[in-house]
Amino acid sequence: MKRIISLLSVILVFFSSCTKDFLEVTPEDRITEDNFWKSEGDTYLALYGVYNTLQSRHVYGYGGGLDAASPNAYQWAHWEGMEMQVGNGTIQPGDAGIVIERWRDCYKGINRANYFLDNVDKVPMPDATKEVMKGEAYFLRGVFYSLLVNTYGGVPIFTKTISVEESRNLERADLETSWAQVHADYDAAIERLDVEAPIKGRATKGAVYGMKMRAYLYQKKWDKVVEYADKITALGIYNLFPSYYGLFQVANENNQEVLFDVQFMSGPFSQGSIFDRYWQPQNLKYGIIGSNSVAPVQNLVDAYETLDGSLG
Repeated sequence: MKRIISLLSVILVFFSSCTKDFLEVTPEDRITEDNFWKSEGDTYLALYGVYNTLQSRHVYGYGGGLDAASPNAYQWAHWEGMEMQVGNGTIQPGDAGIVIERWRDCYKGINRANYFLDNVDKVPMPDATKEVMKGEAYFLRGVFYSLLVNTYGGVPIFTKTISVEESRNLERADLETSWAQVHADYDAAIERLDVEAPIKGRATKGAVYGMKMRAYLYQKKWDKVVEYADKITALGIYNLFPSYYGLFQVANENNQEVLFDVQFMSGPFSQGSIFDRYWQPQNLKYGIIGSNSVAPVQNLVDAYETLDGSLG
């Protein structure tokens, strides 16, 4: 009996000495809010997470698949992105594909950009480096908002990290306000970005000029289009590539005609593009078999000159 009482006393002493801190242990095998935003490396992870959204299928990951909404291509896998239904006017509000995915993924990128901008100042690092990274986040947020406005008209605008509950109470801004947000983000990026990027694939001042010019093009503000085209020319580092055929060769990636493009790399962790699956025929004798999701039709073929200079 004495042994049982002694054992119970030890157990009671052990548990009475425990506090909540004993149970509240931050996981060390994964990224959490408690162990993130501690180092400069964390800021790069967060920023590249914003860039990663560009690869989403109906942001910029589907390549020329949007031609399926035009007379230039046929979408054999018409359930995949439903561009064909957009083009022929049969798309419905509840359909999946580009109608839902572009909205969802652009807002994913916007939320990531907001999260980055809300937290990057927590990390001790050189101010100059931090300002460039902020410029990239502003640029990317402008790109996502621009895609949304081009596609849906006026859209909900938010520039801070918000909760799910707050998101349910958002309302659409009008078209003018939505475009104003696009240009505000681009202007904030122009103030912070240099002509040359820290590494290939990250945003530059020329990239912002180009996207801002495109935004004005969709707004039919022709004088501003010319103004920003002149700004690009004045940088003195861009020019037309001498070979149209050469533009599509891997050896000529990031050539002088490119203002900004989505970068892919090979590897096992979904870094690469899946353009081959979308475009290649299904029954190739050699090489990777594709899905032939979207195929060019004669209208597109006829738009190109043949080797003898004739059309079609």
